[in-house]
Amino acid sequence: MNIPERFCLQFGPYAPPKVPRHECLFCEVRGRLRVSPTWSDGRIPWPRRYRTNSLILCGDLVRAVKMESVEAISYHWGVCRNVVQNWRHALGVQEFTPGTMHLRNQIRAGLDSAAQRRALVRVLHPKAILRREQPAHESAHPLVRRATSLRVHERLARTGRHINPQLRLWTAEDDKLLGTARDNQIAKRIRRSENAVRARRNILGIPAWNAVYSKPWTPQEDALLGVIRDRVLAKRLKRTFAAVQARRENKRIPPANPQKRRSIHIEWSLNLQKVKA
Repeated sequence: MNIPERFCLQFGPYAPPKVPRHECLFCEVRGRLRVSPTWSDGRIPWPRRYRTNSLILCGDLVRAVKMESVEAISYHWGVCRNVVQNWRHALGVQEFTPGTMHLRNQIRAGLDSAAQRRALVRVLHPKAILRREQPAHESAHPLVRRATSLRVHERLARTGRHINPQLRLWTAEDDKLLGTARDNQIAKRIRRSENAVRARRNILGIPAWNAVYSKPWTPQEDALLGVIRDRVLAKRLKRTFAAVQARRENKRIPPANPQKRRSIHIEWSLNLQKVKA
């Protein structure tokens, strides 16, 4: 799936808000804020907070966060995924928005998508390390004050500690433990949260411990569902009978057995007659 299709907005168009004369807007996260004279340089220009240059969560951006996918918002507004996730958390938005579900369906329907290629590699090589390529819109943005960034890098090189005392940096010893046991067990061993261990393992492309990856279904295999009996099709495709049956039921395809198909057709017709009555 190419970039325009993947990052397409499904519930647009979205227009930036009009700044009033007093040059203040109400942000859903930080309240009333003063608008900066320079706007963002994303594909959809947006007003920023004065001096901090962070986007103001207001207007159509609130509607986009509630409806669109994280990838689409990051691409069009020029922010990273963590910022969009913070916006979702502040607005109480669930993980699977309509835009996210539409994107998932597009990825699953793609014949040569990146997700299917990664799944095929996982099936052939379960212990392979697959690093995800970072899109251009997720690259690090330049800081407002470069002098502060240089001081932080110098302190990290000198002391090995971050400027934030509550932030613990990942070491080479911690990375070696990833994938050797369950995430919750490693989290207890290195005194971190399970979500942090899982996120770090996914960033490094390390597979989960003792994980079993299933081969993705192709459109040619889906076309045989309901045409051939499930047990015969399972042997032909080298899959389990439960996997073929679950895939067929998920697609809502009747079985290939004529007797079962006839009974299902009679049941459907009786239910249709009850609805009409």
